[in-house]
Amino acid sequence: MQILRTPSAQRAIWLCSILILLSLLSCVKREEYPLYQLALLEDQGLIDVSLREYVEHEKPQIRGAAATTIGRVESTHHLYLLQRLIEDEDPSVREQAAFACGLIKNRSATVSLLPHLEDKNPQVRARTIEALGRIGGENLGERIRPLLGDSSEVVRCQAALALWRLDHKQAVPDLISALDGAEGEFLHNLTYALMRLATPECFDVFGELAGEPDPEVRVNAVRGLGNLKDPRALLSVLNLLRDPDQRAVTEAIRALGKTDDKRAVEPLLELLSTCRNMNLLRETITVVGNLGDKQALEEVSDFLHSDSEILRGEAAVSVAKLGRGKVLEDLKELLKDESWYVRAKVAEGLREIGGEEVERVLLVMTADRDRRVQMAAIEAIGYAVNERRIDGKRGLRKLETVLLESMDFALRSLCAEALAKTKDPKYIYPLIKSYKFTPRSYYSELKRAIISALVELATPGEADVRIENLLLEALVDSDPIVRREAHAASVKLSLQQKYDPGVFRSKLTFANYFEVYRNPNRLLRARIFTPKGEIVIELLPEYAPRTVANFIHLANSGFYDGLIFHRVVPNFVIQGGCPRGDGWGGPGYTIREEINELRFERGTIGMATSGKDTGGSQFFVCHSRQPHLDGRYTAFGSVTSGMEVVDKITVGDVIERVEILSSRF
Repeated sequence: MQILRTPSAQRAIWLCSILILLSLLSCVKREEYPLYQLALLEDQGLIDVSLREYVEHEKPQIRGAAATTIGRVESTHHLYLLQRLIEDEDPSVREQAAFACGLIKNRSATVSLLPHLEDKNPQVRARTIEALGRIGGENLGERIRPLLGDSSEVVRCQAALALWRLDHKQAVPDLISALDGAEGEFLHNLTYALMRLATPECFDVFGELAGEPDPEVRVNAVRGLGNLKDPRALLSVLNLLRDPDQRAVTEAIRALGKTDDKRAVEPLLELLSTCRNMNLLRETITVVGNLGDKQALEEVSDFLHSDSEILRGEAAVSVAKLGRGKVLEDLKELLKDESWYVRAKVAEGLREIGGEEVERVLLVMTADRDRRVQMAAIEAIGYAVNERRIDGKRGLRKLETVLLESMDFALRSLCAEALAKTKDPKYIYPLIKSYKFTPRSYYSELKRAIISALVELATPGEADVRIENLLLEALVDSDPIVRREAHAASVKLSLQQKYDPGVFRSKLTFANYFEVYRNPNRLLRARIFTPKGEIVIELLPEYAPRTVANFIHLANSGFYDGLIFHRVVPNFVIQGGCPRGDGWGGPGYTIREEINELRFERGTIGMATSGKDTGGSQFFVCHSRQPHLDGRYTAFGSVTSGMEVVDKITVGDVIERVEILSSRF
C-alpha cells in the first residue's frame, strides 16, 4: 500500500486515467461532442457565452438541444436565444424551442409564440399550443379554441389540453361539440379536459360517455361525474362498479365518495363482500369511511382482523371516522399489531377522533420502534392541533423537542411543517435553531422544510431580521436546491436579495457522459422482479441519458434489491426505490431533471421528485394516461411487458431485484 503513495506511482495512475479517458473519447463521434458539452452545461446548471456557439450550430440537432438546455435550466436571461430559435428554418428546432419556452413559463415569450399557432408544421403548432397553455395569460383561450378544428390530430389534442390548463371554462361548449366524430387520442384528450373543467353543462355528456366502449373514456366520464358532486349521477356511477376495467371501477368508487350520498353505502358494502382485488377493497374501505354512515361500522370493523395488513390499516382509519370515540379501545389494541403499516394507519385514524386520551396515545406513538410510525404520529398531532381536535400543548412541545433533537431529517421536517401551521411566531426561534443544527446528511430536504415553515410564520408586511439573516445564509448555501428555496422565499417576503443559482453538483462524471453519448440509441431494457411477477421496461437514454445512466448504475449495484413499493395510488401510479421505505429516502445524492417531450401514458416510467432537481432513486410507473405530469417530471422508460403485474402491486410489495438487459453504461 505504501508503494501506491509514491510520486512515480501517482504519476502512473494519473497517466492511466488520461489514457482511459482518451480511449473513451475516441469512441464518441465528433458530431456528438456538442451534445456532450451541452449535457455538462445543463448538468451543472450553467449557461455561459459558449451557448451561442450551439444556438448558431450548423446542425439542427445541436440547435434543438441548445433550446432544450435553456428550457431545462429555466434561464429567463436567455429567452432571447429561444426567441431566435423559434424562428429557425428547421421545424424540429422550432418545436424544441417552443417546448423550452413552456418549461420556463415566462410570459414575455408569448409574443414570439403566438405567430406559430399558424406554423406550417403541425408539430410546431402543437408544441406552441402546449407552451402557451403552460405559460398562461389573458385571452389565450380565445386564440386556442378554434384550433380544436385543426386538420392535424396532434394540434387538436394539444388544444384540448391547453384549454384545461388555462382553466378556460368558456370553451366547454366547444369541447362538447368537438366530441362529435372524435376518436382515439383526440377523444381521450377531450374527455380529460372536460373532466378537469367539469362545469354543470357536462353532466348529461358524462352520463352518455360512461357507456362508451373505450375504457379510458369511461374513466374520464366517471371522474367528471365525481367532480360535479351531483347526486343525480348515482345510477350512472353505480353501473360502473361492474365495469370489466379495474381503472373504471376504481374511479367509480371514488366518485361515489364525492357524491356524499348515503345511498351509495349499500352497493359499496356489497362490493366489499364480493371483491377479491386488494387495491379495489382498499379504495372501497376508504370511501365507506368517508361517507360516514355509522350503519357500515360493523362490516368495516370485520376488516380489522383481515390477513392483509393493508386492509387492516385502511379499516383502522375508516372505523375511526365511523365510530369516533366508541372505537378508541379497538384502535389502541391495534397498536400491538406487528405491521408498521397498521400502526401508522392507527395514528391516522386517531387524529379523526381527538381528545385528551388520543393526544396521550399519539405522544406514546412518537417513540414507536418503527420510524414510519413515529412520522405518522407526528403528522397526526399536527393535523389534530390544526383542526382543534386536541388541546395540543403537550403535543406541540413534543414536536418542538423532536425538531431540535432528532437525528432523523424526515421527522424534523414534519415537525417544521406542523409547527408552521399553528401560525404562532414563537416557533420562529426553534426553527432557526434547528436549521443551524443540520449535518450534511440532512441537507436539502430539512433546510427546505424549515425555510418554507419560516415563510408561513412570517408576518405579512413586517420585516423579521432573524428570518432575513437566515435567508441570506441560505442564499449562499453550497447546495443549489437550498439556494433556490431561499430565493423563492425571499420573493414571497418581498426581500431584495441577490441570487446566484451556481453550479449543480452531480455525481455523474466525464466517463458517464462518454458512455452515454458513445451510442445513445442502443436498446436498453430492465427487468424488475417482484413476488407478483416480472415487469420489463425499455429505457430511453435518447430522451433522458443522465436519468437512465443513474438508474442502471443503481440497479447494477444492487441498490434496489429488497426495497418496497411504498406508494400505490390505483389508476395513478406505483412508486418505489426509497431505501427508507417511507418516500423520504434516496441514494445520498440528487440528479438534475431531464424534462422531455415524452408523454406520461399507461406504463410510462418517471423519476419521482420533491422539487426541481431532487430526483435520485425513486421512480414511478403510471397505471394510466396522466397529462398533468407531462413536462413536469422526467420520463425515462416504458413498460413493454408486465402491466398486469403493475396493476396487482400493492403497498409493501418487494422489489426483489432489478436486472439490466441488452447493454450497460
